[in-house]
Amino acid sequence: MRNLPIYFLCKIDLLGKQCEDVDECADGRASCGEGGQCRNEPGGFRCLCAAGMEYDEAARRCADVDECATMGEEEACPGGGR
Repeated sequence: MRNLPIYFLCKIDLLGKQCEDVDECADGRASCGEGGQCRNEPGGFRCLCAAGMEYDEAARRCADVDECATMGEEEACPGGGR
């Protein structure tokens, strides 16, 4: 999970400054990619990644985890399977 950039819509009127949260998940600004679920939060959003996936900071989306590479061939991929 990763909280991403903060977005509020603010206006100033006679009562002062008033801000509203922008729902990036609903308006299309947020995309967590295939296998990711966007959850709106005050001032931003989070990507919830499915099992076997993790948030990729560079791509700004959920990406598949290569268990063979991270855990070692024999432990995660007995018989050399991928």
